[in-house]
Amino acid sequence: MYYIIRIELLENTMPNLYHPEWDEQVGSCGKHGIPMTPCPQCLAEKDPDIQVVLTAADRTQLDWDLSFKISSMFPTEQAWLAERVI
Repeated sequence: MYYIIRIELLENTMPNLYHPEWDEQVGSCGKHGIPMTPCPQCLAEKDPDIQVVLTAADRTQLDWDLSFKISSMFPTEQAWLAERVI
């Protein structure tokens, strides 16, 4: 007897973004005073302090789908974040 196991990969996953000025509890950016995290202004400026941490789901998708790239996890205008993975 054979069992078929279907592994469904997540589409449109987004890794976790961190910045020392982002207060997740309050939900705001201390640098720009914008009440959002991630801060759109920090992203627009490509702030060098932004760090990207892959989730377990992100790592699983990368392991199972060899054609999937880290840069595909971000919108096209934010593909530069792929270089910030720690």
